[in-house]
Amino acid sequence: EQLKVCPKNVSIWSPEFSASGIRNMQLEFFPQGRETATLDGFCSVFFWCPEGTNIKYQLFVGNHYRAPDEDTYDSRMGHGHSNFCLLDAEIDHAADSVTVGVDIVDVSRVYEMGRGEIKVHRLSLNSLVRREVLVVENRDVSLVEWKISKISRRLAAAPRGASLYSPIFTAAGIHDMLLEFYPNGNANTKKDGYCSLYLRCPEGTQIVVTLIVGSYRKGPIMAKFDGSAGKGLPEFCELAEQINKDEDSIVVGLELKNAAPGTDGGSKKTVLRLESGQSFQQ
Repeated sequence: EQLKVCPKNVSIWSPEFSASGIRNMQLEFFPQGRETATLDGFCSVFFWCPEGTNIKYQLFVGNHYRAPDEDTYDSRMGHGHSNFCLLDAEIDHAADSVTVGVDIVDVSRVYEMGRGEIKVHRLSLNSLVRREVLVVENRDVSLVEWKISKISRRLAAAPRGASLYSPIFTAAGIHDMLLEFYPNGNANTKKDGYCSLYLRCPEGTQIVVTLIVGSYRKGPIMAKFDGSAGKGLPEFCELAEQINKDEDSIVVGLELKNAAPGTDGGSKKTVLRLESGQSFQQ
């Protein structure tokens, strides 16, 4: 009810919180969008940090993630997105609630040291350990499936060029992987009804990968990542033919041919499923 009666350009603030050694962080959420929002029904989200913070993070509302952002805070202020996502698609109507959050990927602080500066990167010990544990736990993962629910609403609301991002995941010994999906295609898509799909990996990664939307597959192809740009196709397939109409969902994913270093590359296949901001193996 609070979301429905909240007018445009009025925000809801989270309590202040601390994470990764940084205090006084806060999320600002505009249920009906900030004044600068241009898409009807889209909410706005901003992440506030203290002066001197340099942070890489991934904002999410419900199951909708944005690509990781990296920002430097010259003063205490908010960084984020005015046209974040279609809010109605992310509301848990049974619980009459929506979850707004942030995944912190990396943090650094700039400190004045006499005549110069020093930049210190720091994550909590638990975060560092968890990151390395995921690399080990998911080294046998060769198939990743990302289920996107309420796809019909997303298609209707998202213009061409609007993207969905998976949570960051680890597979086959590779950390910080990310799927980038455009339900209505991107700026390079020429055919109506076609979707676009890309994979992002850390610089220097080289893999043999098959990209998947529903039952449609493209690959295997050799992909080498030499920057932040993703590898994929602007005209991947006709999306309507791949939607699970009973569940109003689509499964997007990838299959990796490479074995992680130290594995035997045998027939064992572990599936990593991404859904509702969480991941689990089968």
